Amino acid sequence: LASRELATSLDGMGAREAIRRRTLMREGSWCIVDIVELDGSVDRLAVAHPDASKQEQAESFATRWFPLQAGFVADQSPALVIDANATQGLAALRELGFGGLLVVPLVIRTTELGAITFVIRDGDPPFTPEEFTLASDLADLCALALDNERLYREAQELREVADAANHAKSTFLGNMSHELMTPLNAIGGYVTLLEMGLRGAVSAEQLVDLGRIRHNQVHLLTLISEMLTFIRGEH
Repeated sequence: LASRELATSLDGMGAREAIRRRTLMREGSWCIVDIVELDGSVDRLAVAHPDASKQEQAESFATRWFPLQAGFVADQSPALVIDANATQGLAALRELGFGGLLVVPLVIRTTELGAITFVIRDGDPPFTPEEFTLASDLADLCALALDNERLYREAQELREVADAANHAKSTFLGNMSHELMTPLNAIGGYVTLLEMGLRGAVSAEQLVDLGRIRHNQVHLLTLISEMLTFIRGEH
């Protein structure tokens, strides 16, 4: 279920919401999810404690022990385990339900995208090799989901840029086409006046030249009309 949900989450909210709900499959365990954004800043995606009455305390613990700062992920790689007996504030940690933690980095193509911290209750047995493997596999799936989400977002942004550029091109061509049609229509009008002899007698050779002018004027108007038709078809 986790594999399918994470693999099919492309949009930012969907992928991150799917990651928020990931925990070790051990009753009472809870997790902290931190994400490294594209600009290098760190975003706390979730602090999820199974006991709602301890949620605020869990968030305070996460802020104290894992401050949001760039580079924290690398300091915790590879997977790191801390036992409650080796930390300060033992009583407070036990009240929270802290027995130990496992930090696994979210890595894709050697790039660290964040980390998931899994926390077990006081008195629970240590993490097993199977749970190490499970946590690592889950982190890989989460990293893949994040990477897919970022690639999808980048593709959307590139598409928006391309659409804006295409719109600007169409607007420019449309305006230019209308501007060109005005003098071309005027040329056609003056050719008609000359052919009618309103400006004086016209020789046979001049009529041939005027015919050539009209032919090219009509040809240019046809090209502009086709361009305008093409531009309208793009919208």
